Order: sequence, then C-alpha cells, then structure tokens
Amino acid sequence: MVAWKDKFINKNKYSRPMYKLLSVKKLVVHYTANNGGTADNHFSYFNNLKDRYASAHIFVDKKEALCIVPLNEVAYHANDNQKYVNGKPYRGIPELLATASYYKDGGANLTSVGVEMCMEKDGSFHPDVISRTVDVFADLCTQFSLDPIKDIVRHYDITAKNCPAPWVKNEKEFIRFKNRVVAKLISVSPPPPQQEKLMWGKVELKPNQIGKVTILKPINLWKRDNNNKLNFVRILNEGEEYRVYDYDELHGGQYDVGASHYVTKMEGYIKYETPSKALLAKAKELYG
Repeated sequence: MVAWKDKFINKNKYSRPMYKLLSVKKLVVHYTANNGGTADNHFSYFNNLKDRYASAHIFVDKKEALCIVPLNEVAYHANDNQKYVNGKPYRGIPELLATASYYKDGGANLTSVGVEMCMEKDGSFHPDVISRTVDVFADLCTQFSLDPIKDIVRHYDITAKNCPAPWVKNEKEFIRFKNRVVAKLISVSPPPPQQEKLMWGKVELKPNQIGKVTILKPINLWKRDNNNKLNFVRILNEGEEYRVYDYDELHGGQYDVGASHYVTKMEGYIKYETPSKALLAKAKELYG
C-alpha cells in the first residue's frame, strides 16, 4: 500500500488538463508557501482553480498525503521561468525539456511528478511532514525505478525558483532528506505473501483500472508514440479481454489498455464494461 491516498480533482484546464505525461524522469519537491494549509485545503483550492495555471500531483501534511492529479497525467508545477541567463530562460536540468502536440513547450511538466510539502504556521516543515514525504518519495522511486540521489530534485534546480525555500537556503537539509529516502528503500521489509487475485471474467482487476473491453470481432491493437502517432502492433481476436485504464477522444475515441497501447472504439467490434459495485467493494477491501 502506497504512502498516499488518491483524491483526484475534477478536470480543469487550470489545474488538471488531462494531458498524458511522456515519462517520469525526475521527482520534484516543492513547498506550498501557504503557511498552515493542509493537503485537503489544497485539494479544495485546485479543484476550483479559475484564475491561473498551477497544481501538483501529491500534497503532504502531518496527517496525510493526497494524490490530487493521477501520476500518469500532467500537473502544472515545474515550468515557470524565474531566471534568465544570456537572455534565455534558465533550465537547470536540460533532460527534462519536452514538448508534445497537445502541450507545446511543456518542459518538466511533461517529464516529472511534483510533490508539495505543507508548511506550519511559522513557515517550517513539521517533522511528521518530512517523515511522510520520505515515505512518499520512497514509494515513487520504487514505482518509477528512480534513484533518490540523482532523480529527486528541487523546483529550484529546474527553474531557479526559491522552492522549497527552506531547502534552497540550506541545501544540506535537502541532501539529508534524500539520504533518508535511500535508507527507507534499503530498510523496506520483504514483500507480504502474494495477495489474492481478484478476477473479473478473464482479467485480474487492478488498482486504477476503470473498466475492460471484450473483443467481439478481430480489431487492431495500436501503440502511440510521443506524438500520439499510431503504430500497428497486432490483431486482437474475438473473445479476448483487456483491462482499461483511461479513455480519450483521439483517433476517433480510444481505450487505454496499458503501456501506451490502445483499442479504438468501434461499434460491433468491442464491448466496454465498468466493474460492478460489488466488485469495486471487493477491490477496495483487497487493495485499500
């Protein structure tokens, strides 16, 4: 079980544009600069944002961590230019620069996950916030196969913004934090006994799955590249079933069946279903 709870904000062009991440190359740590604000306060704020483009994936306070933007989607957290060198915007980590047809000059927002640390009323980090953030980053490093020392960066490292201010002022504390993440990963206990599989027809129901498609007639399986161009993979056969993680309107409407693979919505060729309430209840019981 991961160190955060999912509580996603509504689709909103200012805070959750529903763009897909191209990859996750780095994990970016921020501070809210909103002294006394909780993770849930920030969920409410970004759920109703109407006047500027901003958000992050996960917010951490001393009681909980909330993931408000899915980890496969863009959040607006690390693409603001704060400094210019020789007339050009400062970019401290060139490998994060990216663009996509649906988000021109997306920069680090297309290639990273952002985590915001909530502040005490006096502007400090509560020890419990730091400890919980260590847990969050340990889980993220595991999920995305990243190195805590190389791949956890400050907002400051990307755009020169003074964020998180306490760790810009005192870089040794930031280094100490990353070392704590390393120690957490080293000390992780062995995995628990294999969890009971929750089957839904021919497929196992997985966390973050929204439905499944059953193939009624032979149909193409496609893979999208970074520009959303389709590449033929193979033909899916009648009776096969596949988990669905998302749906969008590209290419006439397509179901995301995982790993950038898609099946086109074609009447008579596929059947899309969502899990029953009973199945969802069982999934919650098993997966939390």
